Amino acid sequence: MKRMITIFLLMLPMSLQAGLELEVDPFAFALKGYSYHVAYKGGSLRTDIGAYGLTLKKAPGNPDFELEMDAQGVKIDYLFGEGWFTGVSLGSGTLDISCPTCVTQEAQTRQFTNKGVRFGVNIGAGHWYFAPWLGVDQMSLEGDPVLIGSKTYQSPEFQLFPTIHLGYRF
Repeated sequence: MKRMITIFLLMLPMSLQAGLELEVDPFAFALKGYSYHVAYKGGSLRTDIGAYGLTLKKAPGNPDFELEMDAQGVKIDYLFGEGWFTGVSLGSGTLDISCPTCVTQEAQTRQFTNKGVRFGVNIGAGHWYFAPWLGVDQMSLEGDPVLIGSKTYQSPEFQLFPTIHLGYRF
């Protein structure tokens, strides 16, 4: 969170110019998490810096495991006419993995990186907008495999990530 505040304060002078956007992802908040993004749009490119996290009671492909994620990342998008965009993303963070159904209740923490591609559309008029988009991410966990009790967490090689960002442009 300190990084996001620092980034926001560094980008604040740009708010005097067109192109600065602030966004949140309501789905992250619904998943007991957070998602804050600061973006700058210039010409056909848009750069987004964000901090995000969430809690999943059933990890995708691993229903015995719970996940808590805290991460930060950057997205660079190419903007087409009428709000359409496509881009790439790169992120890193911490993943806390636990197994409530296991005899051993220990949690394990792994650092991760993820990279992906995304596409979507930016819809709105004036200052307010929403942007539904779909990403395909590849996540790499660092360290040994996660083994809790007799169960092993299997990180999916690729993940689909559909969401909607709500934003305000200056």
